[in-house]
Amino acid sequence: MKGTNYDTVDELRMVYGVTPEGYYGEDANMNGIVDPNENDGDTTPPVDNRDGKMDFGLTEFFTVYTSDPNLDTNGNARASVNNITNLYAALTNKLSMVLPIVVSNTIRGMTFTSLAQFYGP
Repeated sequence: MKGTNYDTVDELRMVYGVTPEGYYGEDANMNGIVDPNENDGDTTPPVDNRDGKMDFGLTEFFTVYTSDPNLDTNGNARASVNNITNLYAALTNKLSMVLPIVVSNTIRGMTFTSLAQFYGP
């Protein structure tokens, strides 16, 4: 056990229970595109589901090289997830803009299969 911050994302591979499949996902060579061997099921490594889409592993969600400032792009303080009152207010403010769209489309029976479809024209 290291007992301190990670220096690289690759150190996650040493965490007990992390498998190559879980770490790399279907992107065995980490080039970000679906290669033939990454879309052929169990024929050649890595194991994939043959859906033509790249399923990334943990590497897509973690970084040790950046930080997120406590201010948004307008210079306003970000809501702390540790302060439920401020977090609730921030979420209410942001969601109030999309809530009428969601309610209107729900009443019309429309469902969304992706965020892109929700935001799209």
